[in-house]
Amino acid sequence: MHQTSIRAAVARPPQMAAAPSSGWGDDSAVKPQLSPTLELVTTPVPRSVWRELLERDEQALISQTPDWLDAACAVTGGDDASRLYQWSDGRSFVLPLVRRSAGRDSLVRLESMPSMWGPGGVVSAVAPLERDTKAIFEDLANLRLLRVGIRPAHSGDGAWGDAAPAGAIRNTHRRQVLDLRGGFSHTLATRFSASTRRNARKAESEHLTVESGSSTALIDAFYELYERWTEQGARDRGIPVWLAMRLARRREPRSKYEEVADRMGGACRIWVARYQGQAIAAAISLIHRSHAVYWRGTSDRDAAGKTRANVLLQKLMIEEACAAGCVDFDMGESGGVTSLIEYKRRFGAEEVVYDEYRLERFPLTALESRASTMTGAVERTLQRIAAR
Repeated sequence: MHQTSIRAAVARPPQMAAAPSSGWGDDSAVKPQLSPTLELVTTPVPRSVWRELLERDEQALISQTPDWLDAACAVTGGDDASRLYQWSDGRSFVLPLVRRSAGRDSLVRLESMPSMWGPGGVVSAVAPLERDTKAIFEDLANLRLLRVGIRPAHSGDGAWGDAAPAGAIRNTHRRQVLDLRGGFSHTLATRFSASTRRNARKAESEHLTVESGSSTALIDAFYELYERWTEQGARDRGIPVWLAMRLARRREPRSKYEEVADRMGGACRIWVARYQGQAIAAAISLIHRSHAVYWRGTSDRDAAGKTRANVLLQKLMIEEACAAGCVDFDMGESGGVTSLIEYKRRFGAEEVVYDEYRLERFPLTALESRASTMTGAVERTLQRIAAR
């Protein structure tokens, strides 16, 4: 564990008398001051402190938990670089961070969280103010790493946007979130569209069987469907199947699902719908306290489309989230795909816009954008070759 005291670097303002703090991030024990200062940064964060702050943060998401970070590290080959920020008035903030390196200190990246691992941002008993996030940005900028990325959870984006340095790169993200307040019956009756309710009833009449849990057998079924979906997509687009499969396994390795299911336990549930014994659709939901997430989904498009199996799985996941007392169901990003955005909208999900912030020593984002453009060009070339 590494601790950095910054007391000597900050001019201490006059303080008002207050009782000593009784716990980590206990907002009832915050000592009133004219202008609190950042005093201590500790990395990695002691897990007992992290978990205590999680218990006090009603807005915290599953992607901000230490178990989730451990899964991300195991899959990406990263390390726990979480940072604990302690202020002079008793407030504390945990910033989950994954450290990834190409073998040299100058090539280190810190990410909260890595791509495909959900939002990050701070965990605390109290919402951060602009001065808090500004101090965090300054601390991270002083590390002078290849890249530091922060993707705050959508509910806490405001304080980050105003404090981001002028040179920070901003990438806008759009998630679709379903409000569950009022319970499942209310959500079904007032937020699901008429066509979605009708498709759910049709799916229930198709004699589908649905199994859920976190067993290895369910992971097998999910991943087999993912590979089948990848193969179907490759054939439709005229891309070599072997190439599509290689890219798909690299982007979403099986180990990712194994790690998440193992580390998250009952908070992770894999849902598999079968028709006449054959798996045709699968989805994964995550629950942390009052927040649920539709994390991943895949299907045999033809069979699932005819039976409306995907609609049934969404309904069941939403119903379970309501039964668990969740106030929202995050259906994730849609990558700008109009049909997917509309699909989620028909369940009542509304768009939430938030920004990701990157501090870069070199223009990595620009290079990645060019690489993505080149990948698209290669794909179109392969399609033209296959069509000859």
